Amino acid sequence: MKTKTTEQRIQYLDVLRILACLAVIVMHVAKGRIGNYEIGTDKWLFLNTFDSISRFAVPVFVMISGALFLDPQREWNARKMYTKNLVRIVTAFLFWSAVYAFVDYLSGVRLRTIAYSFLTGGTHLWFLYIIIGLYLVVPILRRITESEKLTQYFLVLWIVVSVLIPTVVYGVSYFNDRYASWIQTVANKIGIELALGYSGYFVLGYYLRAREIKKPHRILLYCVGILGAAGIAALTYLLAVKRGYLDYSYGNYFTFGVFLPAAAAFVFFKYHTPAFKKDTAKTILTTAAKCSFGVYLVHLLFVENLDKLLHLNVLIPSTAVYVPVMTVIVFLLSLAVSFTLNQIPFVKKLIV
Repeated sequence: MKTKTTEQRIQYLDVLRILACLAVIVMHVAKGRIGNYEIGTDKWLFLNTFDSISRFAVPVFVMISGALFLDPQREWNARKMYTKNLVRIVTAFLFWSAVYAFVDYLSGVRLRTIAYSFLTGGTHLWFLYIIIGLYLVVPILRRITESEKLTQYFLVLWIVVSVLIPTVVYGVSYFNDRYASWIQTVANKIGIELALGYSGYFVLGYYLRAREIKKPHRILLYCVGILGAAGIAALTYLLAVKRGYLDYSYGNYFTFGVFLPAAAAFVFFKYHTPAFKKDTAKTILTTAAKCSFGVYLVHLLFVENLDKLLHLNVLIPSTAVYVPVMTVIVFLLSLAVSFTLNQIPFVKKLIV
């Protein structure tokens, strides 16, 4: 018998899926254009800001998965994990990697570069490798989240090892790369690898879903989340000016500048997502959310090629307008493709 948790969709998680998809598109649209402008110009600053405020997207995707897969009311089945969940991720990776490789081939990209991108996931399919790894450790992480105290201990350890230390290293590197290297070397020698990587975001998603957070703490989190995103933009600009080239170190997914906005976004929509009472609104939300995986997979095709066809950058010279317009167009086209593919049973189970 299915539990209430598995039967009913959680609306704020669906809203977060859609928001994260939009943020990923914003990030890729901005990154695709920023190299065309000189550091510090108005357009460069706008693109850097768009990129910085959208960095929370990937961690939020991981947190959504953790909120669901680590739910104790959700039955975990090893056979289902390997025959359904993992197979879907692997087949989706192979199919879309082949699609992007074919597009690159038509564009005249070198075969060695195509092969490398095919294997590593290129610009965005690398995320599927992360999901595969997280799925494999679900049974271990579920044992941790059975205990609230153990979960809290794990998260504190993860924040120190995977967020605080990298933040300190990147901060010190602004002044002296050698000292930053020394700190990183010491951290590597400790080698607490259990608390490294995206597993922390996975557990954090479940923890924030399960735990009631008091209003004053939520307000504080929102404030530091906004400051974190603003900090990425400011520090990335300062680092680019100092080094003479764009360096995304401060926008790394394992710094406080990304961790805090991601946590803030998750908590905000947990408590402030409006109730979609009308059936039409619920249907639109649910449909868009179910298609979000396909949107993520296909969107880069439009980001990389749509401008070549429509020349939107010429039609819309203002960067502040171009990025939102391009994002909406790419999202709607990607949603249409994903929705269409989701209507085909065999395809739906394997590649979207």
